[in-house]
Amino acid sequence: MQGAFSLAWRNRSLTRDAPTRRFRQIAAGFQHTCAIVGGGGVPDGTAFCWGDGTVGQLGVGQTGFAREPFPVSGGHTFASIAVGDNSSCALTAAGEAYCWGRNDSGQLGDGTITDRNVPVRVNTAQSFRSLALGGSLTCGLTTDGAAYCWGRIGTATARPPTLVPGGIQFAEITAGGGGFVCGRTGAGRAYCWGSTYTWAGPTPTATKGDVLFSQISASTYLNAVTALQAAARTVAR
Repeated sequence: MQGAFSLAWRNRSLTRDAPTRRFRQIAAGFQHTCAIVGGGGVPDGTAFCWGDGTVGQLGVGQTGFAREPFPVSGGHTFASIAVGDNSSCALTAAGEAYCWGRNDSGQLGDGTITDRNVPVRVNTAQSFRSLALGGSLTCGLTTDGAAYCWGRIGTATARPPTLVPGGIQFAEITAGGGGFVCGRTGAGRAYCWGSTYTWAGPTPTATKGDVLFSQISASTYLNAVTALQAAARTVAR
């Protein structure tokens, strides 16, 4: 169904036991939001999503709009969750990645380009400690700091998850719209790669200037890169 969820689904919503449930984490995408909750009769680590679910990005087993939080299907418990434009992914405590929603570029990592309205396991043996979602790509950071990406990265498509070349160990990564990714090392160096609108090619390229960063965040197309370079010039003066 493409409209609001049916009344039959309303007894699955978060609001029935809202006073006894607590949000552990929350992440917002283009027009949908997901959160990890616990208490109120559900296992700690249960994922709930709400908003636009027309391509399955809510993960509740049907498509449509949800004006209140609904539990993600599959009975999984998650340690963290991340949201992109029209897809969502979450990690279990063991580092297993599950994704759902739009999959036109393979950004769910299941080896297909079929949209999913329930979580599917990312097709990799890697265990991740964090995930970053862009418009049509997803990246994961392993426990040893290696970055893997899948979906459309710049002009290329990677299915299943592919190791980012360069041998760089990252402390965090962030994905933006337009198919680009940026990462920060433990020493504070920033690298970006992906879209030809920013740094062309799949290999991470260091930002200019001798500036060390404590945090990095990507937005759509040039926004994050411009802000990153502007910050570098300001601090370097």
